[in-house]
Amino acid sequence: MNNAEDFWDAIIKEYEKDSTISDKDIEIIGDLMLPHLICSELDKKVVGQFKAKQIVSIAVWNRLLARNNKYLNRNLDDYYFEKNNVMLIGNSGCGKTHLIKSLSEVVSLPLAIQDATTFTSAGYVGKDVQDCIKALFDSAEKLAKEQYDFDLLSVDLKEKLLYSLVEYGIIYIDEIDKIRASQDKSKDVGGKAVQEAFLKLIEGTDVKIRHKWYRGEINTANILFVFGGAFPELDKGILQRLNVSKVGFMRELDTVDRENILEHATTKDFIMYGMLPELIGRTPAIVALHELTKGMLVDVFTKVDKSLMSQIVNEFKSYGIAATFSECAVEYIIEETLKIKLGARGLRSVCQRLLRPLQFALPAANTNVINITKDMLIKLEENE
Repeated sequence: MNNAEDFWDAIIKEYEKDSTISDKDIEIIGDLMLPHLICSELDKKVVGQFKAKQIVSIAVWNRLLARNNKYLNRNLDDYYFEKNNVMLIGNSGCGKTHLIKSLSEVVSLPLAIQDATTFTSAGYVGKDVQDCIKALFDSAEKLAKEQYDFDLLSVDLKEKLLYSLVEYGIIYIDEIDKIRASQDKSKDVGGKAVQEAFLKLIEGTDVKIRHKWYRGEINTANILFVFGGAFPELDKGILQRLNVSKVGFMRELDTVDRENILEHATTKDFIMYGMLPELIGRTPAIVALHELTKGMLVDVFTKVDKSLMSQIVNEFKSYGIAATFSECAVEYIIEETLKIKLGARGLRSVCQRLLRPLQFALPAANTNVINITKDMLIKLEENE
């Protein structure tokens, strides 16, 4: 078969042969945004990371199907399947948070992004894990105002709409590696106990909510949880395990395999790192994101939707100035970004540093055109 569309057409034909599946079933499935289409939309926003894009596309498709089954009043026992919570691992700047933000935009589901380090065990100063659900309601309200006539709805309809959005929403917990279980159990305020609290949310628990437009309980069983973390030194544990299990195996690994060693991570490695077996067990989809190469950073800077370069050009356009970047200028910006080793996150700070003199002077300048070159950026920085 030539492409994913051909594959899907073949699947539909097989459905048509099955008398237990009606035309209505096929129509409903076809109306949903299919995984390969979700992934295609992500391609416009996220450079590379194809495996990660596939995994999150499948995970959210799973939730869209489950929501569909509920609102078709199907017997959910007959259509039961578990959600695929996701673990994204990779260094800062590789695009974990950006991927999940983009996913939420593509499928129009509310997203709450939370930092794991802000949560503490019950009874200590810090956020309770149930605050994630409150944040998801805030996100759902924002989404409802953008895509529905939310302000015109009755209070009852507002409540029902928010509930339906949150029930199958997405919660992204960043820096999950920072709440690894501590060796000192007496001081494990933000470690094992917080992981256990997240485990309850993942498995499904009733959470009491007091929101502007919703007062009551909501069960968390259908919410998709995505965890992200850099997991420093996890690679050392993987290398040690592989060396022990297969004598001489690591000597046979080439440089590329060593660079992508996180792809060999297993549940055992995470448990040894300090993550609860139950939490990892409820997160079956584990994927390592690759470090961004020079070419990938160029694409991030210049090609994706709302790229940083397009934003800078738009900013200058607001001054009444048509700005362009030469190829050598783009290459210089990428080289400077690679030096600070922050991935895509470093692009903005580099541009702030290099372009600050232009952003300061150009609004008052008597010009309407500027071509930004490497020599110009170097001279501006030298004269700072």
